[in-house]
Amino acid sequence: MEWKEGKGSLRILRVGISNEGGFTLVELSVVILLLSFLLLLTLPRFSGLLGGQQLRSSANMLVGLARHLANRAAASRQTLFLHYNFKENTFWVTTYDQEGNQVEVHSSLGGKRQLPSGVVFADIVTPQFGKVSEGEVFTRFFPNGLVETSTIHLRNSAGKLYTVVIYPLAGRAKVYKGYVEHEER
Repeated sequence: MEWKEGKGSLRILRVGISNEGGFTLVELSVVILLLSFLLLLTLPRFSGLLGGQQLRSSANMLVGLARHLANRAAASRQTLFLHYNFKENTFWVTTYDQEGNQVEVHSSLGGKRQLPSGVVFADIVTPQFGKVSEGEVFTRFFPNGLVETSTIHLRNSAGKLYTVVIYPLAGRAKVYKGYVEHEER
């Protein structure tokens, strides 16, 4: 069925009979609605994976920093202190200058750093301080290559735990999944 007027022509087709490809607006809207609903259901699961990744990344960062500080202490023949602050969830490095004043060390790894959002220090165990879960504590890195043994427990907002153990020889450190007691090593 066609209608002709002048030069142009207008084709009129019966409903549902079309040989042109494509999707209708209703079909596209339904697909977008379904995809949005699936994304809404799976998004909380992905954020949980990201939180676990931040926890593991924080533990690995502390391992790398411990190795770096052990090498730097031996090379510079200075005692270095890796400080941990529970309230602010920060860590930084200090040493003593020639006048005996404690000064912050700015290394290639940066100055004062903060743990990622949602990751906190649960507690830290050192021979000098014992088990500490508030305030400030530090790990010492000596010029002879030895390091004060430290066990650092990190926790994320989901309650997942990782343990970083810094061993006394040359800043060797290892990450353990879960909460590992000081004596279990």
